[in-house]
Amino acid sequence: MLIRPIIVNYKGADDTIACLSSLAAQEGVDLEPLVLENASGDGSAEKIRSAHPGVGLIESETNTGFAGGNNLAIRHALQGSCDYLFVVNPDTVMEPDCLRQLLACAQANPDAAVVGPAIYWYEDRSVPLFTGSTLDFDAPSMHHLTTDVRKEHNASCREVPWTTGCAMLIRADLFRRIGGFDERFFCYYEDVDWSLRAKRIGLKCLLCPKAILYHKEGNTAKKFRMTTKYYNDRNLLLLMWKHSTGRTRLKFFVYDLLDFWFKERWYLRHGRGTELSEEMRLFRAAHYDFYLRRLGKCKRQL
Repeated sequence: MLIRPIIVNYKGADDTIACLSSLAAQEGVDLEPLVLENASGDGSAEKIRSAHPGVGLIESETNTGFAGGNNLAIRHALQGSCDYLFVVNPDTVMEPDCLRQLLACAQANPDAAVVGPAIYWYEDRSVPLFTGSTLDFDAPSMHHLTTDVRKEHNASCREVPWTTGCAMLIRADLFRRIGGFDERFFCYYEDVDWSLRAKRIGLKCLLCPKAILYHKEGNTAKKFRMTTKYYNDRNLLLLMWKHSTGRTRLKFFVYDLLDFWFKERWYLRHGRGTELSEEMRLFRAAHYDFYLRRLGKCKRQL
């Protein structure tokens, strides 16, 4: 079974190199990694080629985000022989048996579109970051579970509402069937959207507790904090629009518009002569762009 790990690099060559080294140490699996260099403009491609000359590398002329970057690399990977895709963030490393455990879980569950590992914090490997998920459109709420699954006796694969794009083992034939990541998200929530699209056609999203991966927890997000805030706010609205229905959708968007109106009124009344707070500025930009359907890559200066 051939697995094609897919890594999208954006101004994080050192992390990508470490991730590729971790992939090279995986046991009992056949891997052909592919890196998409997402127009970093900082010499990342040369650094990655120098450190891992045998790894496939594609250079994008523009920054296409997580969604577009992965789609571009996956289209390239699917042109050849490929049984599974492993979409993985560059700022991760994994235990040597991580992919072997994920593959075993996937092969034992042919109705699973995607299997994700248990994710722990890189800096303190006792701290769980993602060991399951919750989703409630009525609330609405969406959370990572952070139970230490390594303490479970004979922990087995379990179904989850959605799988994080930090690391996703995806059957190649099912990716073709479901389609790529929705590029209107650009980054953030496209993984949840893809999981929900898989479940909509009767497939499962699984978590494999025996597969352990360590995440440096948003190294890229920390560098681009304002961008992260904007995309999280805007893309939650897009996710709710796509996947909620009926009364749930109506309730959410009525509440959201009222919340937006009250915040605008407050700032008009109390914010004269002062700059809008950074948070309100990003909240406003995210809402304007969603309701005006300015999706995909943000055209604003954040």
